[in-house]
Amino acid sequence: MIKFVASHLSGNGGTETVLVPVLNHFAKSNSVELVIFGAPNNDYWLSKLNSNIKVRIINYSGKFSKLLSFTQEAFSIKKNDLLISLSPSFIKLSSLLRKAKLSNFKIISWIHFSLVDQDLFNPHDITYADYHLAISNKIKKQLVSLGVAEKNIAVIYNPIKQERIWHSQQHDGVNIAYIGRISFKGQKNLKELFDGLKNSSNTNLFIVGNGSKEEIAKCKNYIAQNQITSKVTWAGWQKDPWRYLEDKNIDGVILTSKFEGLPMVFLESISRGIPVISSRFDGYDDVVKNGVNGFSYQSGNIDGLTKAIIKIKDIKDKKEIQGSINEFYNDNYFAKLNNIIKKIY
Repeated sequence: MIKFVASHLSGNGGTETVLVPVLNHFAKSNSVELVIFGAPNNDYWLSKLNSNIKVRIINYSGKFSKLLSFTQEAFSIKKNDLLISLSPSFIKLSSLLRKAKLSNFKIISWIHFSLVDQDLFNPHDITYADYHLAISNKIKKQLVSLGVAEKNIAVIYNPIKQERIWHSQQHDGVNIAYIGRISFKGQKNLKELFDGLKNSSNTNLFIVGNGSKEEIAKCKNYIAQNQITSKVTWAGWQKDPWRYLEDKNIDGVILTSKFEGLPMVFLESISRGIPVISSRFDGYDDVVKNGVNGFSYQSGNIDGLTKAIIKIKDIKDKKEIQGSINEFYNDNYFAKLNNIIKKIY
């Protein structure tokens, strides 16, 4: 049995995008279970899972209830099971209870966001795992800084399907898209994107995603104050963002984030031959190759951001864009992942 454990999943993020193909892959030759602590706000992604995968959603009401649920679940893990946890706190607890049970199941961490730029958990909880799947070189460095031996870390990135290359019709100006959670000054830092848009003539922005009413209001107010409302199209949350964008002649996809794990939206874009524009958050260069599949700029440098937006149409070789992330495509990814799991399990 391979048991995956996760918590705090919204149902709309990159983590869910990755979980589906990975779980479906393992379900071809293994018994697979997914345990989620707390019901996702959107459970549409669960319908994409192989019907052989057992999915359990465990609800709780407060810290004590969560601890009790965690403990009951950890005690249920059988001898010789493989536990792959996306929840740092569950890693520590299951390790301690494993000692109490004198059991020998293996614990693997698979964390999908930065370990240090957050206040959600104690990063040292992750070190209780036997082995670590790192989705970026940045996270590998963070694990090493926490005292994890390099031999117990594998950088696997994230899997992505190689899509059909998009060819847009000729058009004036630049069309860029943002896909993700709406956050004005927080992690996604959309204020900076709007500042760059203000300084970019003949540029249109499509925003695909949702957020709190307060964050959306802040964004719309700022756009109105800076007289760029006509440059922005709000699409809201879309079940399939790429289907929505397919006829929009998109020249590039952009993130002005303060930090990221491994941005799936960039992989999805590049797999279609669409270049990307990125702030230089720690680890951006795992994906972004300047002048090949996109451009980067230093966070806070609005002039650099503006130049990147203007230059994005200069990257014309769509096959080269698509080929720049070969190691992420499913066949290569799963071959590497299979070898890693065989060594552990």
